Amino acid sequence: MDSSYEELKTITDKYYTDWQMPDISVFVELLNRYGIQLREKNGELHEANFSIPKSIGKALMLGIRYGKIDGTFSEDLFLFREGKRIQKGYKGSFEEIIPEYTGSHKGKPNT
Repeated sequence: MDSSYEELKTITDKYYTDWQMPDISVFVELLNRYGIQLREKNGELHEANFSIPKSIGKALMLGIRYGKIDGTFSEDLFLFREGKRIQKGYKGSFEEIIPEYTGSHKGKPNT
């Protein structure tokens, strides 16, 4: 059985206890353990973030954001669901199944 959801939940639960965001390498290592290699040559890794989708139960969304040369960001989303394999979401592919993530794929940097 896939335990990626439980592993990510342990990381995120610790954040809510300590209020300190883990280093991005923690999330990269988790993805690597489950056979997911991040895109190369897509920009510089900028940050990781996570959220809880409202429209799906027992799920967590992990976003890996890249800073691009043109000053914009690109974000790859990974859906973690209890007992299921991690789903990769590129180019806005989660927008249909999780409507609250519409427009989260690419954005301008915070100023």
